[in-house]
Amino acid sequence: MMGKYFQRPDPELKDRVPPGQSLARGFPVLTYGPTPSIDSAAWTLAISGLAEAKTFTWQDLMALPQSEFTADFHCVTRWSKLDVKWKGVKITDLLAQVTLDPKATHVMQHCTGGYTTNLWRCRIER
Repeated sequence: MMGKYFQRPDPELKDRVPPGQSLARGFPVLTYGPTPSIDSAAWTLAISGLAEAKTFTWQDLMALPQSEFTADFHCVTRWSKLDVKWKGVKITDLLAQVTLDPKATHVMQHCTGGYTTNLWRCRIER
């Protein structure tokens, strides 16, 4: 699988690629379970917990400022993709729309298919 989808990074990239990572030749599409089909008209993003409860529709989210940047992506499954162009809503712009309790230390994220992950508040506010 190394030669078809991944390659070992050249030595001059050692400062950009963590030890043990391979470089992806494309951008692997990985999902947690079957790839869902999402109807943007029915999609919502709910914020609750130690925050002002608020629900955003897809249109609400797309009306927020859109940002573009380029960054390296390093997956926990040991592959990296360099110079990935990203576009979307920054989490800081989204969370500026709600009031967070100062006691909140993490944001817990839930999505279609039952996948969950958390984001440390300190990383959000940088």
